This record gives sequence, C-alpha cells and structure tokens, in this order.
Amino acid sequence: MRETWVELFVPLRKSVHESPTLQYALPVIGVILAFYVVATLEEANSESERYFERLLRQEASHMSVEVQADWLALRDRESLRFAALDENLWVAETLELASADLQTTLRTIARDRVVGARIELTDPERLEHSDLWLIRASIAGRLEGDAVIAFLAALEMQEKTLVTERLSYYPTRGRSVNLHVVALFRVASRGDV
Repeated sequence: MRETWVELFVPLRKSVHESPTLQYALPVIGVILAFYVVATLEEANSESERYFERLLRQEASHMSVEVQADWLALRDRESLRFAALDENLWVAETLELASADLQTTLRTIARDRVVGARIELTDPERLEHSDLWLIRASIAGRLEGDAVIAFLAALEMQEKTLVTERLSYYPTRGRSVNLHVVALFRVASRGDV
C-alpha cells in the first residue's frame, strides 16, 4: 500500500515542478483549506458555546423553579402555622380585660400547685406593624410537693397560647419556682370575642 501512495505522488510532484501555475496554486489551495478548517472549528466551537450557554440558562431556570417551589411550600406551611397561632391567640374587648383574663388564668394554674404565688403583669405593649398586643407575666413562689409536673402540664394544657420565656426551678432551695411567660392578645369588638 505504501508503494501506491508513493506512486501517486511521483507524477504529482513531477507536474508541480514542470508547471509554475501549480507551484503558486498549491500553496494558495493549502491556505484556503487551512482557513476553511479554522472557520469550521471556530463555528463548531461557537456552536458548542451556544449549546453550553443554553444548558446554563435551562439549569438556572430549573433552579429558579425549584427555589420558587420551595418558597411556595414554605409560604403554605407558614400560612398553616399562622392560622393555628391565630386560633390560639387571646382575644379581649379591652386591654384591661386582657390583663385580667391573663391574671385569672395564671392564678388558676398556680392554685393548689404554687404556695405563696406572686403574679406580676407588665403593661400591654403593641407589636409593631400588627394589631396584636403583648403582655409579659411572671409567677414566683414555692411548688407544693411533687407539683412541678402538674404545674408544667397545666401550662401546656392552656387553650390559649402562653409562651414560656424563662422557667427557673430550684428543688434544693425549698422547691422555689420562677416562671416568665408572654401572651399575645388581639383587642376585638364585642361580636368577635
């Protein structure tokens, strides 16, 4: 097979040496072929770049759809949590009645469980950008016998939400207890209560 290639190039070489036109035309043809190869490679390269950019855009759109789906799911979960919280908010006609309702509830929790219970309430504070009011309260005293579990269960079983900010219990210091809670109130008209 090698002999065939050599046999093909011998007459071509002889023709190139004999014709000055071929001597100038072959390098021009070589340059044209080189430009064609380079142009074809550049086109293939730009096509692959466009394909890669299209893939990146598709990936970005898929990611944004996934993130959007995550946000929509989060919004739905938070809406459910807000609705549950809203159902358990304290509602009163006035702030004074709200404070009295909270104090009555805390006295009921402390009764038969906390000896010498001292209950203190702060003035209601309005939450920014909301129609809700916050009242902080504390119960201090000494737990009767093994009442710590019953005391915590009574707090947990409240129909309306009480958020425990701090609970200190000292079984070695006379079973003293100090509880700080927060209640969120909505002041509503007579028909809403």
